[in-house]
Amino acid sequence: MSAQEVAERMAQLRREYRAKLPLELQQLQALGRDFAAAGAIETEAVLRELEHRLHKLSGSGASFGLPLLSQHTRVLEQRIAGWLVSGAAAQVAHSERQQLLQALQRLPVLLAP
Repeated sequence: MSAQEVAERMAQLRREYRAKLPLELQQLQALGRDFAAAGAIETEAVLRELEHRLHKLSGSGASFGLPLLSQHTRVLEQRIAGWLVSGAAAQVAHSERQQLLQALQRLPVLLAP
């Protein structure tokens, strides 16, 4: 494969990645709403799913030319990891749940070229 073909393929992969992002961010926001409203039993499962998806975005965002998305999702991922590691996921305050939801709702702004 020539350098030009590699560059064209990477450009195509970036376009495909960006095309999928709005749906992924909507799904993250839905999980954030679930977390904001979750009872103690559901909280940990929702947080684990959020952490997993944010981890994937933080890595792929940097790889596909979206360093701000990568940085912001890494911060959110680490916040959630802290709650999970401490065993305090079910005791996260309502205000912190709302802050996380608001941060997830702001992620689409980071997709602007």
